[in-house]
Amino acid sequence: MNAENRNAASLEVDDHADGSGQRVRLSGNWRSAYVHFVLRDLEKLVHEKAGDLTVDLSNLSDIDTAGIWLLCRLKKEQEAAGRTIRFEGTNPHIDEMLEMFSEEPAKAEP
Repeated sequence: MNAENRNAASLEVDDHADGSGQRVRLSGNWRSAYVHFVLRDLEKLVHEKAGDLTVDLSNLSDIDTAGIWLLCRLKKEQEAAGRTIRFEGTNPHIDEMLEMFSEEPAKAEP
């Protein structure tokens, strides 16, 4: 395994024993150069199961706007499908970026 792959974004999914949802643990570098390693896994997650989704961000080594955008897209798609999604293990920097990217753009006045 080369250094790039060791540092790459990854995710691990565990189903809750009671079937109520899933816990997703993110790790590695979620910057634009590394997120391509998880795109298929994220897509499967969107279409896979029902129930609540808890996303643990405590093992991220780094994240940029590309990684935040993927998380916001995941949140929007999950909520549109009727799932509750919650982020854990964040920090003030991640919280601020999630909030910025979650905001709907202002509509232009006619």
